[in-house]
Amino acid sequence: ELLPGPRNLYGIPNSLLFWKDRIEQKDPEKSFRIGLIYGPSGCGKSSMVKAGLLPILSKDIIPIYLESTSQDTETRILNCLRRNVANLPPHLGLVESFSYLRRHEGRKIVFFLDQFEQWIHSYRTQQDTDLVLACRQCDGKNLQVIIMVRDDFWMPVSRFMSDVEAELIQGVNSAAIDLFNPKHAKKVLIAFGRAFGALTETLTQENHEFLDTSIRGLLQDGSIVSVQLAVFAEMEKSIATIRKNPNPEALRPTPLPTFYPKIPLDYSTCLQMPTKVNSMRYLVDCLASKVTQSNLQSRKSLSSAQQMPLRLPRNRWRSDKRTHSYFYCD
Repeated sequence: ELLPGPRNLYGIPNSLLFWKDRIEQKDPEKSFRIGLIYGPSGCGKSSMVKAGLLPILSKDIIPIYLESTSQDTETRILNCLRRNVANLPPHLGLVESFSYLRRHEGRKIVFFLDQFEQWIHSYRTQQDTDLVLACRQCDGKNLQVIIMVRDDFWMPVSRFMSDVEAELIQGVNSAAIDLFNPKHAKKVLIAFGRAFGALTETLTQENHEFLDTSIRGLLQDGSIVSVQLAVFAEMEKSIATIRKNPNPEALRPTPLPTFYPKIPLDYSTCLQMPTKVNSMRYLVDCLASKVTQSNLQSRKSLSSAQQMPLRLPRNRWRSDKRTHSYFYCD
């Protein structure tokens, strides 16, 4: 329901069927060796795969999803293989393991490598790395790899596909995920509202006015970032809870990583915003400002060897983002 586009008779979006059909194919002529899912930052690539595609894959498929990093991606891939493939000889390295799986019939193994731009950024000047050599072993029959990247890494991805000797063909082994248009974003916001118990099946004129105003406030260059839409929906649910029980103690920061200070939030400012649409942007700006200023002050008192990075590494943040929300309400 949250994915745009046409659907089949069972209600599955064509964007999911595209990958499901090609992944479950055992015929190399109708499948692919290396696939690519790309789109703007925040468009929902990870959510589409984890919540949409993986649950509907056949039981004959062994899907392995992991987030790429700049350092240990190959090691984590090999560890995942050893956990999921019982008959894999333990002494084999990454390249040898891929070669072994290609030669032995069994359940098809499909790797989903998310945030692949992190690996590309670190290894863009190196050739014939272990991961490149391993991906060359993919045959589309027993072994597949699907990489997921931001669209601004198109040229480095093209070089990677050339290195692994895989042709990049749109509509065959490559598909884009775009940002939401206003019409679909409103539909998603209504679904959030009903899931949170804030909207009924029959919408009032006031409901429509609030939804339209919210969509206009989130609009950027004619599109809406799906992640921002989800954050806005969570904020509105929390703010509505505060209005019912306006207790300052109900709104408090959750634990952030140890080198980030706790961030005091001015919840009254969010409540007093006339349209409520700018509340999310205010919160994001407030958080960015407070985190940066506080870290700059604390870093001045540290030696260069003790200084922490100003930004939390993206892979760690994404893996913990469900439990490290900025705030929550009781």
